[in-house]
Amino acid sequence: MTGANSGVCGISWSTVKSRHMDWVKGRQVNMPVQFGLQKEADIPDVPAVIDLVKGDEQAKMARLILAGQAMARPYAAPPGIPADRRKALVAAFDATMKDPEFLADAQKMQADVNPVTAAEIEKLLAEIYATPKDIVAKAGGSPRSVGQANGSNPIPVIIPCHRVVAVGHIGGYSGGEGLPTKRWLLALENPNRTLL
Repeated sequence: MTGANSGVCGISWSTVKSRHMDWVKGRQVNMPVQFGLQKEADIPDVPAVIDLVKGDEQAKMARLILAGQAMARPYAAPPGIPADRRKALVAAFDATMKDPEFLADAQKMQADVNPVTAAEIEKLLAEIYATPKDIVAKAGGSPRSVGQANGSNPIPVIIPCHRVVAVGHIGGYSGGEGLPTKRWLLALENPNRTLL
């Protein structure tokens, strides 16, 4: 460490636990807030964003903004999938999440296995799509694009990390395939944006 300040956003607690726990143990990082709908049990002293908002309106905005965190890396199938195929996919996923060999491999990699069920995702999506239009507008986006909601984030210090760009260049990005993924995300949000 050079003593300089730097920051990382958009890194999940599961990634910190599996790849960067030395940062926490060595007190090389400070975590001012948890960015999710539920607090992580491992870090009870770090406040959750959802607990910092004031009033019902901000709570609804925060839930809209944070919904993508609750789903993490969902599996999806195309619209109109036959019911029997959907049922088979959901059953296979659920069985995998309980499979002893899978769980043993995950433990070896120090990977969290904390699945969100299809029913939980469906319930969350229904809640997001039922968000009143005035709340969606104040949050700065559309329920179909949770990331856009950060435009008027009630806690403006937290933004999706792919949106952090430097003066004169695009900056860095560690998600997905790196900079190509960042360019893709930015172009997806605004196809008219000029990217460096």
